[in-house]
This record gives sequence, C-alpha cells and structure tokens, in this order.
Amino acid sequence: MTHKPLPVKKQKLSDFAQKATLISITLASIIAVSSVIPLFPLLAKHFNVELHDIGIVLVLIALPGVFLSPVAGVLADRWGRKKLLLVALVWHSLASLACAFTNDLLSFLFVAFLMGVGAAPLLMLYATIIGDLYQGVERIKMLSLNSTAMGIGVAFFPFLSGLLGDINWRLPFFLPLLALPAAFAASRLEFPPLKNNDTISHYLDNTLHILRNKKILAVFVVSLLTFVSGYSAIYTGISFIAHLKFEASSSEIGTVLAFGALSTACGAFLLGRFAPLFSPRFFMMTSYFCHIVALSSIYFFTGLWWLIIPVAIYGFGQGFITPNIYSQIMLNTPEESRAVVMAINAMIIRAAQVLGPLLSGFLLKHFGLASIFEVSILMMCVLLILVYLFIQKKA
Repeated sequence: MTHKPLPVKKQKLSDFAQKATLISITLASIIAVSSVIPLFPLLAKHFNVELHDIGIVLVLIALPGVFLSPVAGVLADRWGRKKLLLVALVWHSLASLACAFTNDLLSFLFVAFLMGVGAAPLLMLYATIIGDLYQGVERIKMLSLNSTAMGIGVAFFPFLSGLLGDINWRLPFFLPLLALPAAFAASRLEFPPLKNNDTISHYLDNTLHILRNKKILAVFVVSLLTFVSGYSAIYTGISFIAHLKFEASSSEIGTVLAFGALSTACGAFLLGRFAPLFSPRFFMMTSYFCHIVALSSIYFFTGLWWLIIPVAIYGFGQGFITPNIYSQIMLNTPEESRAVVMAINAMIIRAAQVLGPLLSGFLLKHFGLASIFEVSILMMCVLLILVYLFIQKKA
C-alpha cells in the first residue's frame, strides 16, 4: 500500500518579517532615482556630454511610471499582486545591473528606460499590498512606518551612491540588486484571494464608477498639488536659492535636502504613534500649516545652512501627508479595484516629478525666484480648503 506524501505547509512570515519585507519593497521602489542623482557629473564626464543634458536619465527612469502605472494597476487587480511584484523586482534589479555594463550613452539611456519600466509598478504595489494586509489604525501605522523608512532611504541612498561613485561610476548600479532578497521574501507573503470574478468590461465599469467619486477625485487633486509643490519649491526651488544666493555646491545642496528627508521620516514615525488619537484631517491640515510656515520663512535666512530649518519643517509636515493620502484612497476603494486606483495616484506622483521642476523653471524665468515659493503657498491654501471639505474628520 502506497501513501501519498503529505503536502508541505508553507510557513507564514512573522509580523516582523512581513513588515521588514514590505519596507524592503518600498526601498526598492526609490533606490534607482535616489542613487542616480549624485552620479550626474560622473555620467556627463564618462559619456562626454554637457551636465544639463544628462538629466534626461532621470526623465527616462520616471517616464514609464507615468504611462505604465495604470496598466500595472489593472494587472495587479486581475493577474495578482505577488506575480507582478516578483517580476517587477527582478526586472528592476537586472536592468540596473545592465546599466553598469554599458559603454555608450545610447545604450545606457535605453537600459535606464528599461530600469524605469521595472520600477513603474513598485510605487503602486507597496501601498496596495499594505492596504490588502492591514486594516484601520494598523494600516495607517504600517503606512507611517513605510514612510519613515522611505525618508531614511531618500537621505541615505544618495550618500551611499556618492561614496561608491567616487570609486567607480558603475558601482552604484549594483545597489538595486538588493531588491532580489526582497523578491525572495515577497514570494513568501500570503495575500488575500483576489476578487476578480467579474469580466474585464465589468471591472473597468466599476473602476470608472469609483473614479467619479468626489472624495477620490479630491484626494487625487490633493496628491497632485502636494507633490508639484514639493518638487517645485523644495527639490528645485531650494536648489535655485542655494546656488543663486549662496553659491552652494551640489554636495552642500544635497546635504540641506537630506535633512528634509530625515524630517519626513520623523514626521511619519510620529504619525504612526499618534494616529489613533487624531483624525486624518487634523494631520493633513497641520502638515500644510507647516509647509506655509516653511515656505514663508525661507527669505528670512541669510546663510546656506540656515535653510535646513525651513526644509526640515517642510519635511516634517510631509511625513503626515503621504500615509494619509494612501489611507484615504484605500478607505474609499474596494479591494478588487484598489491596485488600479493606487496606480493612478502613482501616475499623478510621477507626473508631479516632471511638472514641479518645469513650473519652478517657468516661474524663475518670468517672475523671479520669490514667485516659486509664493505660488506654492497659494497651493497650500487651496489644499487646506480641499482637506477641510473632503478628508475624514474622525480618527
């Protein structure tokens, strides 16, 4: 008599291991852009091009996220979160590695675009997966923990990339290989079963119905204005004022901005601690008041390193924003359409990365340096009204 072998039961990840895996996915989603920025002078020198032309690398990495995020969202809802996640992590890692072995600019730009294709689903997936695995206060706590890790990563990865780049410009492109262990850990995550029994046409009809929800549309506008303001006034505007007013070097500007990222991590950490006590509306309005104070005070500081103060205040407020934007989308979106709605928000954030610097350049050219910060303050006032009208007022 033969006995069938008993099926091997898959061991479930502990709560700590699950959180560590989700954080590693988040860091994988930002490591490419964060690592490339400090390499611009080295890449320009190696490929023998002007420094202002090498910025196309960042555009090619970010651009796929604008166009492919909605497609990735549909795939995540219909095909499965885990399958898409594993493909994206492996693709992103191998494409980054390929960048290190290119010898001409055209090949490098092509592979950088492929790296962006792999990174495109990650920004949407990590937040969607958190929405699947956590509920209520635990969800906002996990989103806050993730934002804390992201803030630290945004500050640390450029520093590490710069150190490796000083040895050889190719070495930083090995950093995204750290996503491969994350892919292995992600393969052990257990997801709720997909609720995708509807036909694709019915799924799309439901998604369009969700997108017509006033609260979802308001959150999208909040997301767009928040990130356009950040990339315009802080990432670009602070760089302009540091260079034009204080003649700061690239490394000095990077140091100032790093304090903003670390402050974002601090704000997100505190949000996780106090989320049960205060409403999303309270945290988001507090954030925009912080932004107004920071942007209004920039011209009162007379030295480069004093700019750390408004940048840190702005960053601290930003730590309250991103987790609450994601949480509000999840709160108003059913699980079966969550990924595609999160993907549209990811597309909006990627678009803001392009629009913010363009806006600041336009304002600097036609209205002067101060107008960059004045327009961002106006955006904050609009955001305060939107948050008061549409964002959840109960903790």
